[in-house]
Amino acid sequence: MSSENDQGRSDQTRSGMVRVDLYKVLPVLVRWRRLIVWSFLIVTAVSVGLSFVLPKWYKATASVMPPKEQDMLGSLGTASALLRGIPGMSRSVGMSQQLGAYNYLAVLKSRTAMEMVVRKFDLIRVYDVDDQSMEKAIRALRDNVEFTLQDEDYITIDVFDRDPQRAAQMADYFVDVLNQISLGLSTQEAHDNREFIEKRVRQTQQELAAAEDTLKVYLENNEVMLSPDQASASLGGVADLYGLKARKEVEAGVLEKTLSPDNPILQSLRLELREIDRKLALIPESGIGAYRLYREVLIRQKMLEVLIPMLEQSKVEEQRTVPVILVLDRARVPEQYDHPKKRVVVGVGAVAGLLFSLLYIVSRERLLQIRDLVAREWKHRTH
Repeated sequence: MSSENDQGRSDQTRSGMVRVDLYKVLPVLVRWRRLIVWSFLIVTAVSVGLSFVLPKWYKATASVMPPKEQDMLGSLGTASALLRGIPGMSRSVGMSQQLGAYNYLAVLKSRTAMEMVVRKFDLIRVYDVDDQSMEKAIRALRDNVEFTLQDEDYITIDVFDRDPQRAAQMADYFVDVLNQISLGLSTQEAHDNREFIEKRVRQTQQELAAAEDTLKVYLENNEVMLSPDQASASLGGVADLYGLKARKEVEAGVLEKTLSPDNPILQSLRLELREIDRKLALIPESGIGAYRLYREVLIRQKMLEVLIPMLEQSKVEEQRTVPVILVLDRARVPEQYDHPKKRVVVGVGAVAGLLFSLLYIVSRERLLQIRDLVAREWKHRTH
């Protein structure tokens, strides 16, 4: 019971303190009302004027997205035409689409892209870089651009500039730079793939010529007649298996250049190669006669049937000059500036004026209280 009474008295004390504080504050505010009103009006007027004087920045936006058909090498890779038949590729379209978008973000944020834009629009002069430093101009450009990966896997390119025309031109040029750099990387990768497959084709052709010469010498020395139809019927399955092995080896060789060793698709390819090797090991030798030699010829021919189309496709990819990105929206010249926001500037100024006046009043009242306290103590001591 006593605790409840104590609690009640404490609540009354607190409410009384609040009332006393309000009674003390209100007269002070009334006494300083002119300062409060004038500071509010002056700072608000200054904020309004400042909102018209501050430089206006315009925002232009362009948007792009990766092509729909992407492989695990990403949008910068060109092996998709070669590797679309790899198991698991068709199931990874969604993930590879997102990987392609992230590759585009990496290209846009690269120093190469930034430097191309700086040089194109002479941003060292536009940003008034005092010592003509490319690094400072690039940092200023990074502060004035935003690259955002949207939920729908497309990228928006936002460029802020004081000139609305230049803002739109810079946003569109970022799109061109993205395509130019991506196409260059794509062509370089296609070139590497073409050289890899070309080397394998030359090796197989040399092996085929050697096998044909060996078979010819054997037949002539032993005066043996070999029916191609009969030999093909018995050895065709073996040749097909070797052809499949050649294709899988090329696919694994291309993927090993870009994927990590523990990638599931690469591991699946290696597992298939081990299974093919196991089946080939079970095939009995056909003696040392003409059938064995003809089998070598047939195997090399089947391997070339697989490798040559892949080589031609890699040559097509290497010569590709069409854009590698899809442009959803080109930038438009903004009609209204993006910032500063007049309402925000005026609102912040008005609040700052009120806070300044209240801070001044509190400090002044505190000084007056201290002065009165010192005066009373001095008077008390003298009497």
